Amino acid sequence: MRLRRDADLHVFGGLDGLELFAASGATFTGFPRDFYTTTPHQPDRALGISCSIAWRYNHPSADYGKCRQNAYQAATRAFAEHTSNSSQHTFHHLARAVLDACQDTDSVRIEGIHRTRPLLDLSPFLPDQDAIYGVQDSQISPVTVEVNRS
Repeated sequence: MRLRRDADLHVFGGLDGLELFAASGATFTGFPRDFYTTTPHQPDRALGISCSIAWRYNHPSADYGKCRQNAYQAATRAFAEHTSNSSQHTFHHLARAVLDACQDTDSVRIEGIHRTRPLLDLSPFLPDQDAIYGVQDSQISPVTVEVNRS
């Protein structure tokens, strides 16, 4: 909650430490390449995000518990059903889903990192497995997105 002498009362809510992971459904293609580009085009890759979602209520008498529950359900559903073109695209999609699910809010901000996991070839040890995702050498990039109701 924030109250300034010359302004209205603002109440904030949020979800902290949300961890989401998809084994497929994320792409990394269509970007310009040059001599310094080292990341390969990937039409299907694993994507994990760690984030905090914060929102500002548009009035102090909002149903805080219902909004929090709706925000969590909207963010997790949006992540599960979304094909990610980039981490920024995904964070924006999640923020929009939370804003749409909580009519008592007027802005949503998501801050976090995306984690890309490399594939490990374990076929010599596990011949029936197509791919296993490892945790070493993961790419970590910070992302912040804010979406406002107009």
